[in-house]
Amino acid sequence: MPAFCIQNLPTQRQVQGADQVMLTVVAQKILIDRDALRPLQDETDHRAIQARCLFRKALADADIHPWDWRSGQARWRMAQGDSEMRREVIVHAAIMHAPRHSSSGLRQSGNQLSVSGVGYKPLVAYLERVRKAPTGAPKPSRDKPMTQQIALITGASRGLGRNMALHLAKRGVHIIGTYRSGVAEAESLKQEIEAQGGKVSMLPLDMTDTATYPAFSNAVINTLKTDFNRERFDFLVNNAGNGLFANFVDATEEQFASLVATHLRGPVFLTQKLLPLMQDGGRILNVSSGFVRFTLPGYSLYAAVKAALEVLTRYMAVELGSRHIRVNAIAPGAIATDFGGGAVRDNKDVNAYVAQGIALGRVGLPDDIGGAVAAILSDDMAWANGTTFDISGGQLL
Repeated sequence: MPAFCIQNLPTQRQVQGADQVMLTVVAQKILIDRDALRPLQDETDHRAIQARCLFRKALADADIHPWDWRSGQARWRMAQGDSEMRREVIVHAAIMHAPRHSSSGLRQSGNQLSVSGVGYKPLVAYLERVRKAPTGAPKPSRDKPMTQQIALITGASRGLGRNMALHLAKRGVHIIGTYRSGVAEAESLKQEIEAQGGKVSMLPLDMTDTATYPAFSNAVINTLKTDFNRERFDFLVNNAGNGLFANFVDATEEQFASLVATHLRGPVFLTQKLLPLMQDGGRILNVSSGFVRFTLPGYSLYAAVKAALEVLTRYMAVELGSRHIRVNAIAPGAIATDFGGGAVRDNKDVNAYVAQGIALGRVGLPDDIGGAVAAILSDDMAWANGTTFDISGGQLL
């Protein structure tokens, strides 16, 4: 069974067969596996029936919209920024729904392929020739805009979350950001991204209040539909957080509960609530901390909760693997932001002291983290899964 077939997902809409199928693709970007097509070519094979059902679900889940059913013609367009899985789903969907009659034909204009009423064998043969052509699909490039993708970033209005949003927006990613109470900061980020030609929507969210998650999920659904004409988003960055400096012997139960609510319970149950809105093949990135690896007095509870988040990351990667959702974490070191009252950023003595313990000789800047996040979420890092990336410049090695 092809690996990208999606199982056990609710079907949002059933894609019905049509008298004609028109598939318009960028021929140079098609990747196809002949073995993956084989189960579809035997109509008596039980695997073909199962495969067609799974492809219908995959098609719906990939948010592939037919342009016009009323004319009896179903069309799918491949965009330049489509992922490999989405390209394969589109191709397989066209093959699955193509009528089986001898009047089928192929038409090519430049690098565009039009398939109208085509049967299995000629289409498979053509795609195989395209796949073997020297001008085949290019390898992912870190500089390639991540267009037509949507990232939901919690805590995006300030600090590292703001910088993540800016870096992703520069790559063409549309942003849904959350803020807790900083309306002015959220509006400032929105204006900055829009001034650069990006698309962004900001939504209020209190990570500590799980009772608000259903309403927030509905707000995301409405935002996807009205602002982006989409039903699903691609990336989830669990970034929202708060710092706490308290020696172990002095820390209170209330302080610990606050850390758990924000950094562990929140990511668990918010991710659960948002998973039905995520694209298969998407990415989840949890924000951990360098304090999990190295120790400094006063951060024991904070580090313990972040360590739990890293363990959760590995389990999420395993359990969401069937949907091809990659789950990773990042562990930033000391960064010049307002975290912890902004001591590293604003206090020159603290900044210099911390820099002495970093191999690269300086503290981190928000751009160091934002750029790394954009790279990790890109197709260049598609094989990374279930790991924590230390992004500290080599702090306390």
